[in-house]
Amino acid sequence: MTLPDKQSIYVTLHNISEGGCCVIRTGQLPLKPADQVRIEVWHDDIQLKVSFAASVRWVTSLAMSSKAGLRFVDSSVKTRRYIKQYLNHSGALTT
Repeated sequence: MTLPDKQSIYVTLHNISEGGCCVIRTGQLPLKPADQVRIEVWHDDIQLKVSFAASVRWVTSLAMSSKAGLRFVDSSVKTRRYIKQYLNHSGALTT
């Protein structure tokens, strides 16, 4: 994920859907609601690498980690198709 200050960090993608996702990171996430970030997703099985702009909706700090809810900014047909393709190949979506 690329933060608003252009720093890149690794996060774990969780609960991805066509509209957004949740990310988890050990330690703190230096984010606040309305920040703009970029998520880069790589799927080895299908050699698919996509990047999505997202807006931070919420951030929660836990004892040893942080979570953030993100909403994808681009809701175009192309973006939705990439997300659907990722979900289908990751086993997160059944049709």
